[in-house]
Amino acid sequence: MTFNELLIAFIVNLDADNYSYDKGGSPIRLIKVPLNKSIKAVYRVKDKVHIDESGTQQLVRTINPEFVFLGIVLDDCRFFYESMTELLDCVDSVPDSLESISTIKKSVFDQFREVFLTLLKDEPLPVLGKKRLEEARSDAFRAFMTDTEPEPHLYPELVDSYDEDALLFAYASHDKKWAEKLAIEMFPRVKSKCLQEIAKAKCTKQYLEELKEDKNSPLFIYKSMKDAIGSRDCFLLVDCELKDGNKAQLVVFSGCFSNQYKKDYSIIPSLQVVSQTRKHKNFPVHINKEAITKISVRNTGEVLWLCSQ
Repeated sequence: MTFNELLIAFIVNLDADNYSYDKGGSPIRLIKVPLNKSIKAVYRVKDKVHIDESGTQQLVRTINPEFVFLGIVLDDCRFFYESMTELLDCVDSVPDSLESISTIKKSVFDQFREVFLTLLKDEPLPVLGKKRLEEARSDAFRAFMTDTEPEPHLYPELVDSYDEDALLFAYASHDKKWAEKLAIEMFPRVKSKCLQEIAKAKCTKQYLEELKEDKNSPLFIYKSMKDAIGSRDCFLLVDCELKDGNKAQLVVFSGCFSNQYKKDYSIIPSLQVVSQTRKHKNFPVHINKEAITKISVRNTGEVLWLCSQ
């Protein structure tokens, strides 16, 4: 049985609250449970299976079977699955367009978030304390190194007050003002926290712009090395010019450039060296990134990065 066949025969069939069939010789039993007027949950009932002498499987009803949550169906006949693995245990094929519960929950939250932000747009932003400013700087480092744009982290604050399921129930109620009503109701409780997050995101963007403009900063130079190496998984030759004027060629692993961050996402100044070339055995096993003048692939000699100064 395909998913589309099951959809018509049972999931959106208003007269069917339970449904049984065989899939590849295995008995399948499904039930629907109303959660409210607009949403029903679909479960697979895993009864005990008895195999008779001929090898035929038969369900043995018990008063305490295992229930496996498959998904939800809205009253507009849209179905959203919880686990594709569990769903494919019940049907032979599933259309590519089928969406997960996490997808609809994210969509609903995004709608709610936009409405909530309109209530905050005219509110004055608070002055951030030292701890919040440090968090903003860390977020700017992270955004710079990962090429992402900082956004206010409102999800925890909003979901703590209205969990995802409550948002989904409100969305499915067909009340066109569902998001506005919830936003107004919860506004006094989370206003302060959300304004703090918005102020921090604004400060993070300012720090990020400063990082992007300072092309001579160690962070900017290190990111250019990281971007030049990309996703390569190999050993690199790193040419260095030390403070005392000596030069060295060292061997490092490419992964050093992608994952050496502090907890605040600022860079760790020195790279761990795998080994030195024979000419330079007396140099330490760590080298400062600012001393690097050239990076090349050890096996091929391909030059990946050259110091512009």
